[in-house]
Amino acid sequence: NTETKEKIFTVITGAEAEVIEPKPTEWIIETLFPMGFKTILAGTTGANKSIYAMQEGMSIANDEDSFLGFDIMKKGLSVLFVDTEVGIDELLRRYNRIKNNFQEWDNGIDRFTMLSKKGSFVYIWNELKQHVEEYRPDVLYIDCLYNSVTERDISKGHNVAKFTDQITELKESFDLTIRIVHHFNKGFHEYGLNMDRMSGASALQNWVEHLILMTRTNVHSLRLIKIDKARGVDFTDNYYGLNWNAEQFKLEMLGVIKDWKKFILDDNKKYLWQKVLEQMPKAFT
Repeated sequence: NTETKEKIFTVITGAEAEVIEPKPTEWIIETLFPMGFKTILAGTTGANKSIYAMQEGMSIANDEDSFLGFDIMKKGLSVLFVDTEVGIDELLRRYNRIKNNFQEWDNGIDRFTMLSKKGSFVYIWNELKQHVEEYRPDVLYIDCLYNSVTERDISKGHNVAKFTDQITELKESFDLTIRIVHHFNKGFHEYGLNMDRMSGASALQNWVEHLILMTRTNVHSLRLIKIDKARGVDFTDNYYGLNWNAEQFKLEMLGVIKDWKKFILDDNKKYLWQKVLEQMPKAFT
């Protein structure tokens, strides 16, 4: 008996390519979150990446009209938010504080589900697959990449591949849209928002299909975000400013920031520059 194996390739002839209409990109959130893509939100420590992800996911699940000023295009989607970092108590604190910012939290009750991981160096994928199979989410968030792998050294391509292979298999098996929260390497703030600052081997940059970068700034409440990769669609290279409203526990859109470089200068450098300017014989502005 010859075992029938599923074919790996789909053959598309030139004649077929002439008549096949490719599917257009659909957006869950215009500009920010394409449907069916493997996406990463990466940024500096203290940039409120997790809050961004949770506020975004809860907005989608609750059928809000917009997120940070960008229209939410798809309604009725369910969200599974996987926390591997903060634990149950902090996760619930964040959930309740973010929930209070919505006029009504009705759809979200049924469509937003959270998982909180126990332990540090544990293999999550078999159990995660079971939960995805049970809840059948449309959107899966994993916060964060580093705590989802058992190999600590993600500078090695083969270690990154163990993570990306598992995510890709989940995505294809259950038709998911994926949002991974990830970290920057330490330092290099003066380089701005550039994907090369994202920790992990270049395999991760090649794998991701849509990438948003996020940083804290030298202004306490100001965050900056930028889209740095979007496969198959045009994207702006604008830096957007976000206000971190600590009192209401939410991020708010401030708009495009043209002079973003001054907000990522190291405070000590700013002090030294100011000191030099004050010592100049003629006033300089």
